[in-house]
Amino acid sequence: MTIRARRTPILLLAASLLAPVLPLAAQGAQGTFVILAGGRAVGAERWEVRPDAGSTRVTSTVSFLLTPLLALEVSAVYGASDQALQLTRRQGEASAQTFAVQQRNRVTVRRVAPGGEKASEFPGGPDVVLLADSVFAPLLRLLPLATPTPRTVKVLYPESGRRGQVRLERQAAPGGALIRLSGMLEGEIELGRGGEVLRISLPALGLEARPDPR
Repeated sequence: MTIRARRTPILLLAASLLAPVLPLAAQGAQGTFVILAGGRAVGAERWEVRPDAGSTRVTSTVSFLLTPLLALEVSAVYGASDQALQLTRRQGEASAQTFAVQQRNRVTVRRVAPGGEKASEFPGGPDVVLLADSVFAPLLRLLPLATPTPRTVKVLYPESGRRGQVRLERQAAPGGALIRLSGMLEGEIELGRGGEVLRISLPALGLEARPDPR
């Protein structure tokens, strides 16, 4: 279940995700999160962040120890004004895909499942962030958006259509920093002295992610 991967200080990642887009870091970041529920490992997420044609691409492969096994694959591209997200969900023999593209102030979503295909549209804008349910890597997009002064951003989960506002606040903490999330998404992201992610906690979902120590 454990996948080993090179871990790079998240400061490099934050530099590449700043909006408007600054010159991207030459080196990306990658790693593996162990996903916990009630202190017990229930899955793993292998993720990578890298520059992509003036934007930043976040990819993630998640496996949950369910019966049957639940597997999620996400590829998201975050740019200065446009962004896109593709999600594939597989469980047993069932599979479905979601495609979301934001251009200017409109997000177009297409969902493809065995029962058919459905398209919908949502308001977009520079303060909208596309996220994915039960996937932690896209939350890294929020890191450079959090400042000591509380800031509110809009989030959209294309697969379910859920959307709302999330309040971000970065606070100093012993050994690093703490980013608090409130509103539609409740939780916190703990960072080390080098900006590395030490913990992502989402109490409302009963889930927590920590870097694989091995």
